[in-house]
Amino acid sequence: MTNYFLLSRLDLNLLISLDALITERSVTRAAERLHLSQPALSASLGRLRSHFGDPILARRGNAYELTPFALRLAEHTTTALEAARRVFESQATWEPSESEREFSIYGSDYGFSTIGRVVSELAAERAPGSGSGSCYTIPWWWRMPPTGFAPWTAW
Repeated sequence: MTNYFLLSRLDLNLLISLDALITERSVTRAAERLHLSQPALSASLGRLRSHFGDPILARRGNAYELTPFALRLAEHTTTALEAARRVFESQATWEPSESEREFSIYGSDYGFSTIGRVVSELAAERAPGSGSGSCYTIPWWWRMPPTGFAPWTAW
């Protein structure tokens, strides 16, 4: 079960700041990337440090390096931001002519040979910005080990 109390107390803008800081490894460059002032992003870094109990960026000479903890966070920030983007880009209605979605179409060779061309033409006409890829599937009974099983005898 999700702990909504803890989530409600988080500022999701910090996720954007964290991603920029991890990517840029510099408060100044991350601030420029986000079109924020350096002090504003510095304040976000302070809140992140307080939340995680980790410095995130550590000064080494004239440069900053990510802490080992920040390196582990880096694996998750891009995925989390992408998931949040998908949530907020969701639409109540879908307009095919304006869509840029990618679709995967699964089917048999027979299905693709009989209706594939027509479906492809309709998709190109009605949803020109969308793309699709096809994946052939093999019926489960063709993948059965040779045990003498004949699926047509069950019909």
